[in-house]
Amino acid sequence: MINTMLRQLLLLLMLLITCSFNSLSVAVAAETFESLEDRPKVLFIYPAEKGFPFWDSQVDFAQALCDVLGFELEVVYSPRQYRNRFAADIFIKDIVEDNENKPALVISSFWVGSEELVLDFLEEQKIHAITINSDITPKQFNKLGYPRENYPHWLAHLSPNDTLAGQQLGEAVLHESRLQKCPQLNCQVNIFGITGLRYSAVSEQRAKGLREAIKKDAKSKLLNLVYGKWDGDVVKDMTETILHRHKDLDAFWVASDIMAYGIYEKLKELDITLPENTVVGSMDWSPASVNLIKEGKMAVNLGGHFMEAGWAILLYYDYLNNKDFLDETGPVIKTQMSILNKGNVEQIGRFLANPIWSKKILKSYSKYLNPARETYNLNPREIIFDQLNVQDEASEIDSTR
Repeated sequence: MINTMLRQLLLLLMLLITCSFNSLSVAVAAETFESLEDRPKVLFIYPAEKGFPFWDSQVDFAQALCDVLGFELEVVYSPRQYRNRFAADIFIKDIVEDNENKPALVISSFWVGSEELVLDFLEEQKIHAITINSDITPKQFNKLGYPRENYPHWLAHLSPNDTLAGQQLGEAVLHESRLQKCPQLNCQVNIFGITGLRYSAVSEQRAKGLREAIKKDAKSKLLNLVYGKWDGDVVKDMTETILHRHKDLDAFWVASDIMAYGIYEKLKELDITLPENTVVGSMDWSPASVNLIKEGKMAVNLGGHFMEAGWAILLYYDYLNNKDFLDETGPVIKTQMSILNKGNVEQIGRFLANPIWSKKILKSYSKYLNPARETYNLNPREIIFDQLNVQDEASEIDSTR
């Protein structure tokens, strides 16, 4: 009897030691990279001028993940002359070859037509790549293969379904316009569309989505669809002409915040407002859009995909620690976009306007650091509410002191 009890006690003691060791291993793992003199470098290709709101949000979240997981983040801003299919690979080559500390991972979007040259170079250099933001068509995948097929170092591709996003924004703009014009929601709505560059896959797919929304709505009309070149100044210059030519305009559908801001800048310059009941819908969840929605100047905004670079870093961290994300997500990950409007701007907008990322919560998204986690959380709304809950709890604690 005593021997049996001793054996059981010994087994229990061994189990406790094992659990403690495992817990210690996890705790140390979170700081492993931070303790190294030369932390793994993540090179992020910023495909615009510095100060582009959407890409600034990408960098902010990516930096938060790098700080938590112990990576070094280097952000390089792509000059205008390199933002095309002929020169994108040259820019990445120059950055990598001039860099004393070769990056472990490159995070970049693709310029249509540059994919093979960029992937060839990174494969040759044995540098991992996770591509983001720009959707890749089935035709392109047929040519390139999926990540890890023809290019083993190309680990994954993350992007929204931009056609669906364009349609979602179109439907939301139609709905918001009717709320303004006719409470019965049965009136005609005339939309003016502004998309990005003519040769941009994101631009074309979002525009296609808008056309789908118009096609499905019998009482809607697309007045025109123009290219704003992802440039607020370009849209600012065309705004007065648009308003003059289209007196029957009910709504603007705009494929990015930076272009939508051009409309407001022109209105301010002319010291006028949009015609009564005219609504504006845009994309990107940029911080400035929060105030525009609160002020009633913007009706709806679609976003959340600014988290893609941060998610790429999280997935890469687990990959390096032998917790490959492939089995759950596959090599192509479709990210989610969500609606921001007057109904939720007080909550979500509060965080977007002043994002403060909780290290504890960010660490909780890693499967390696949290062996009990079964699935990744790549839902932007849920992630923001996680952050808000932590902030609210901290405020409650402070208020009781």
